[in-house]
Amino acid sequence: MIFLRYDIRGKYPKELNEKVMEQIGIAVGVKWKRVVVSRDLRPSGESLQNALVSGLTQNGVDVLVAPPAHFGLAWFNAFKAGRECLYITASHLPYDFNGLKFYHPDGTGFSVEELQEVYEWFEKAKPRKRGKVWNIDRSEEYMDFVLENFKSDKKVVVDFGGGATTLYVPKVWKKICEHVSFLHEEPDPYLKVRNPEPVPEALGKLKRAVKGKDLGVAYDGDGDRVVFLDDEGKFLSPEEVAVYLAREMHAPSIVANIDCSMLLEEALPDAEVYRVPVGHPYVTRACREKKADIGVESSGHFIITKYSYFDDGVLVSFALASELEEPLSSFRRKLPKYYKERFKFKVRDRKKTMEKLKKRLEKEYELNLMDGIKVEFEDAWVLIRPSNTEPVIRLTIEAKSKKRFEQLKKEFLKLLK
Repeated sequence: MIFLRYDIRGKYPKELNEKVMEQIGIAVGVKWKRVVVSRDLRPSGESLQNALVSGLTQNGVDVLVAPPAHFGLAWFNAFKAGRECLYITASHLPYDFNGLKFYHPDGTGFSVEELQEVYEWFEKAKPRKRGKVWNIDRSEEYMDFVLENFKSDKKVVVDFGGGATTLYVPKVWKKICEHVSFLHEEPDPYLKVRNPEPVPEALGKLKRAVKGKDLGVAYDGDGDRVVFLDDEGKFLSPEEVAVYLAREMHAPSIVANIDCSMLLEEALPDAEVYRVPVGHPYVTRACREKKADIGVESSGHFIITKYSYFDDGVLVSFALASELEEPLSSFRRKLPKYYKERFKFKVRDRKKTMEKLKKRLEKEYELNLMDGIKVEFEDAWVLIRPSNTEPVIRLTIEAKSKKRFEQLKKEFLKLLK
């Protein structure tokens, strides 16, 4: 199944190939007639891009083709052109996967309903008239925007992981930060030099390199997600980063997924924290509706709305380097400690399982049904959510004490097993 809730992804060429991508282009052309197309570095990217452009133009779409780039620069091209952005990538997945992300020029991703329209048209849309193709490259304007907003005198180590951020971002870093050094900055279409998902076990080299410096940065395969390490080589959670930025930027309001840590409310008592379901479309739309300053997802996506409503991990890394004053290790140690873990369970029927759990839990607890089933306590919370892409249910538990965490873990693991 390549048609997912928020994007398209599949293994190349078994699941996603040129024929499929061409038909996707024809389907998109039913409604959207002016788009920008770009891609990351994967070996299958160029041929899939050609197929997508062919399908789009067969249905009357005028296409602007941007050079390969990280997702943020691809979207910046679309923003400047006032067109939808179609970006060919599989993000953090291995090189033999690919996919397609859909974004509006205002930085919001296509809604679930909009993507459902595309999926329905995939089966029945037919070519009607020819569109035209031009090239676009606003990279120098992106550079100008960055130079106007960011400058850092800190010692920063950046791990590009051989992904799409290698194409232009090193040049930008050198312009805004005198004391920056790089890891895996050479393009690697096969993503062999480092796991394209910047998980702790993949970043040992960065962890060693950043000790004695001020900040470590690592991007995923297409640069929309970013993780940070402090001056001691310790990882900061997305919520810790959001708290630091909120304090330094005097940001009074934050949008966060329902599964983000309660650290946000605890560490920012004067801020308004708006909770939304898991998924970047919910965060970006809520940031607009609530006029929030920062958006954060537990997966490592961030939005800083004074710069854009798009979750460009690269821009966020520039912002953190520019705002950095107190050493991150000192900041981290002052924060309250929480115990948090996520568990995964395979199930035959996600919907039926969730219904059974709801009936059982509502007898004992008041439930938050915003996204899955959340039980909230004064000192802890438990969230049970079905996966959108696989026959799995995920259980997340967070508590203020180890004892409370173990108590809830025992109770809810028993319930789900």
